Amino acid sequence: MLTPVVTRIQEIMDAYNLNIPQFAIELGYTSPQKIYRLFNTSLASPSCQIIEDIGRKFDKIDLNWLLIGEGNIYKAEIKSIDYKEKYYECLESKIGVYERALQKQYKIFEHFKDTNNNDMES
Repeated sequence: MLTPVVTRIQEIMDAYNLNIPQFAIELGYTSPQKIYRLFNTSLASPSCQIIEDIGRKFDKIDLNWLLIGEGNIYKAEIKSIDYKEKYYECLESKIGVYERALQKQYKIFEHFKDTNNNDMES
């Protein structure tokens, strides 16, 4: 009988289309014996080393799912935010606001300048 953790290891192997020897090679083992033991020994559990190796090699696998069965096989995708790009976008939008404000101020200035020139000529 396979333990739930070993059953989930089988799901990982199935997801990556790997048999036991291929899976052992992916984990960097010279022999598949550690993995065979999991599947051939009743109620066997993987060592911490095997769990760590799975986590390192299959970095998209959610180890919380692997260990306790909660969540999904794959980690939720975390979107990376490019703060530098967002900062520049913000600056560009502010530049546009400032340019429009300056244009309005310039029109007001030109209006008063023309009004003053007309008053002086009269």
